Amino acid sequence: MVKHKWRSCKAALSNPRTSKLRLAGLRVLELARDMEGGVFPESLKDAEGRYVELDCVNCDAKLQNAKLYCGDYCQQFSGTVRYARKAIDEGRIVKAEVQEGIGQRLLMLSGGGYPTDRRALTKQEREAILIRDHRKCQECGRKATEVDHIRGDSSDTRNLRALCKNCNQGAAVENARIITREEDPIEWERIFEMYEAMAQRIAAPLPLRFCDDHLNWRKAQYSIRAARKAMLREIEEEEEETDFVDVDDYLYNAMQKND
Repeated sequence: MVKHKWRSCKAALSNPRTSKLRLAGLRVLELARDMEGGVFPESLKDAEGRYVELDCVNCDAKLQNAKLYCGDYCQQFSGTVRYARKAIDEGRIVKAEVQEGIGQRLLMLSGGGYPTDRRALTKQEREAILIRDHRKCQECGRKATEVDHIRGDSSDTRNLRALCKNCNQGAAVENARIITREEDPIEWERIFEMYEAMAQRIAAPLPLRFCDDHLNWRKAQYSIRAARKAMLREIEEEEEETDFVDVDDYLYNAMQKND
């Protein structure tokens, strides 16, 4: 993991001025670094065919549709793994902004992931808020480019405000709570287990899951989704045929009784 530059990253871990975001990113990266050269589960090398089954590609939970993930959490977890693996591959992992990017994702995941579906806004809804707030950040007065939910997931216009990117990120970090072991040992253990699971998938020489492969996943996900849709269509057609046979048998038996 770009060994000759890791010293500055280790120093940042003990620096009280290091941001919460960067600290979170550094902690999982340090775990990944400690795992380098260790023993890993067997990598899923040619796994595209395996993922045609209707399972979440991140956690193997059973699905009833052609989606790839069981929810926002798993989609964001695997996306963070790919982001980190790509940054390592390209030598950008030692940059503070990259570590902060990983940290921001981790803090969201610690709370169950960002509720993408519940907070989704249409282009028209987003534009209406920017116009209402005169495209000014409601925190600092600079040009606003993003729309923030003030509290919770409600998309009522009274719960939305225009913010610049920095203030929107700052609000998310401000609301994030860093759990210590002393404060809440059970919650701390849960989050630490998540960090360890992510670190293992980041550190693995070969992707442990196909969705961890930053080189091939973007293209492959479309063919996997198409294959799942085709499978569901086949299942639906088979069920329709079965239903028809059942009705036919019922009518036949009824006629036999009448005779």
